[in-house]
Amino acid sequence: MVFASGLEDLVQEVVDGLRPGLQYRLVDLSTGQEHQIVYDFPSDLIIQIKDSTSWQQLALISRQVPVQPMVRDAALLAGGLDVPDGLRADTEKEPWVPSSRMLQVLVTGGFVLNDGYVSVQGTLFNNVGFVVYPLNAPLASTDYLLHKAIEPEMNADNVAAARRKRDALAESVRISADSFQEDDAAREAFRTANGNHLVYQHSASSESRRVP
Repeated sequence: MVFASGLEDLVQEVVDGLRPGLQYRLVDLSTGQEHQIVYDFPSDLIIQIKDSTSWQQLALISRQVPVQPMVRDAALLAGGLDVPDGLRADTEKEPWVPSSRMLQVLVTGGFVLNDGYVSVQGTLFNNVGFVVYPLNAPLASTDYLLHKAIEPEMNADNVAAARRKRDALAESVRISADSFQEDDAAREAFRTANGNHLVYQHSASSESRRVP
């Protein structure tokens, strides 16, 4: 939730013209290391993904570089899925191929309304390690803007801020924020029992390559 909120804030900076784009990198959770490909998304591409209301359009975007390589690698790392030709808009691909809606969640973060519930949604987003850098960051750079489960820190202030954004969206569609209290309490208990976050190891010496 905290990462999704932070990514939404970064994307808003792109929309506001404060950033020329973002660079995305994936983390292989089996090793804790950054996947050795980086994906540079200029502002016009991010805004196109953010503003799209068509699953068909998102599916088409997911077949283009640099989106297609990131989607392919995220699906492989998140669930062992072989998705070489982009995401699914409807029924034109096998049902196990992730929906093109996941592209919006993966790239822009934030919260979504699904079946009367406001949440962070999507196997790709929830099950893959994710790091965000400034656009065209050097391959050896470790100066990330966001690092899932590390930055923003999973502390009480950041969790509370993310929940306020979630609750505001809920209230805007007449869903009571009180409906989240039980789940929030369960998550707090889990974090208390297991520690606030997982620590991913980052190897500054690992080689990366940029998708054009």
